[in-house]
Amino acid sequence: MGFDNLCADVIILVFDYVDLNNIFSMRRVCRYFNNVATDYLLRRRSGRDYMNDQLVSRLTFEELACNKTSNDDVSQVAFRLASLATGADNTKCNVESCRKAICVALTVYRGRRWVLDNLKCIADGVGAWKADAIMVLASWLGLESVVRKSLADGMQVNMSHDRLGSALYAAAFNDDESLARLLIAKGADVRKIEGSYGDALQLAAYKGSEKVVRLLLAADADIRISSPSAAYGLYGSPLGAAAAAGHETIVQLFLQRKSTNPNEEVVRLLLRHRAVQFDPECQTSRKLLANIAKHGNLRIVQLLLDSIGKDKDGPRLITSCL
Repeated sequence: MGFDNLCADVIILVFDYVDLNNIFSMRRVCRYFNNVATDYLLRRRSGRDYMNDQLVSRLTFEELACNKTSNDDVSQVAFRLASLATGADNTKCNVESCRKAICVALTVYRGRRWVLDNLKCIADGVGAWKADAIMVLASWLGLESVVRKSLADGMQVNMSHDRLGSALYAAAFNDDESLARLLIAKGADVRKIEGSYGDALQLAAYKGSEKVVRLLLAADADIRISSPSAAYGLYGSPLGAAAAAGHETIVQLFLQRKSTNPNEEVVRLLLRHRAVQFDPECQTSRKLLANIAKHGNLRIVQLLLDSIGKDKDGPRLITSCL
């Protein structure tokens, strides 16, 4: 008996007992398995609630790879990029790299829900993309030579494509320090609200793109770091994104900013996601405590100390840190 003869209900029953990565692997068994698995992921298990950016990008990549029209369109885009790229950038202009960059950009910019809702028509119009899309896709691919040429030809640095976002947003995802520096020097708006992550800084914070985070902070002293009263993006603020992803170095970068005034809600978020493993005997933790105490946030200091059950030593520890 071939796989095609298995009842869909039997396959779905198996899917209930395996994790998402295994379901993705099982999609390759045959076209029938692929169809059942895709339906299962999108509908029967509320797949969108279980799938992260990486899994959604992977699903989108496989859908595009199976579509001849999409392949032809992506090939055209790769050819256009190759005709503009110079030096080592030219080697990055292949169909697979372009397809992957498109899938990542769609997922990170438009968001997982939008991608899954539009999966079957996700690549419509790719072959007709104009110069603005080409520049942004070049940014996702790290093709700085193409971006430089596009800007020199008059393309606006703050231009956003409706599916791919902006060049700075792409640089934030890739932690592309060189490209981000170029874009900022050309006048890129580091506060621009866009994409599912809210802005380039929140995306960089979530991805752990420390080099780009530092560039963005240096470019604008008043850039949003925490916004408890005006949350935006997937995690409410760049600080919330860094905390959720567990990037302690970036969390500390934000907390060390003089313009940052941490509140209890933010610190509870840090502790809940274990972004701050507070230890009063650790020099890094003591510096963090000192920074918060210097801003007069004694209730925050108390909250940190309570997290390790040493609240009775609070005054001594605060004094020793200062």
